[in-house]
Amino acid sequence: MILIYIASDIECEALLPFLPGDAEVVVGGVGKVATTFAVLQALRTHQPKLVVGVGISGYYGSRLRVGDVALITRDYWIDEGVQTPEGFLHLSSLGFGDPFVESPFEFPDLPFGGDYRVLPCPGATVSSCSGMLSVARERYHSFPDGITESMELGAMGYVCNAHSIPWFGLRGISNLLEDRDSRRWDMTNALRHAGEYCKILWGRLAGS
Repeated sequence: MILIYIASDIECEALLPFLPGDAEVVVGGVGKVATTFAVLQALRTHQPKLVVGVGISGYYGSRLRVGDVALITRDYWIDEGVQTPEGFLHLSSLGFGDPFVESPFEFPDLPFGGDYRVLPCPGATVSSCSGMLSVARERYHSFPDGITESMELGAMGYVCNAHSIPWFGLRGISNLLEDRDSRRWDMTNALRHAGEYCKILWGRLAGS
């Protein structure tokens, strides 16, 4: 059985028509704490063989555009640490372990194309989203190929890894990480394309 984690009712309403009927869908809430609790409870109840975090994300980089889809198997806790007068010190630089969580899941051969792009991409999980370009640049300057930003995926991956369950993220890009301007966002197409690609991916997984 596959468990699908979705953060919000808004995302779930748009995605549900595309999701496989035999999957268990959990709408657990926005943020690391809500995600950790909801995924942990769901793993105990359903014992899935795979967990997938589906929804929308912001994006920093040049490879993806609004409306494209990112496939994520490595996610960083990018804003965990200490702000100092000299700049931000990440937990990893303070000696508190690796700054990321990674999944052993490998995607099958999949079509990449159509009217939106689908690309593998690292993710970043934050407590406070990047609503200013200056913040995004400070956080993500070391990711020249781009990175997605969410508030859930790293927590989901952490719980899954603790239980030896493979996972991945599938995120429609709703906005670029820049000075916040919701007029430039496109949640509708981001969710539609994420849902469409979910359907393609499940068809391929079922046949593998």
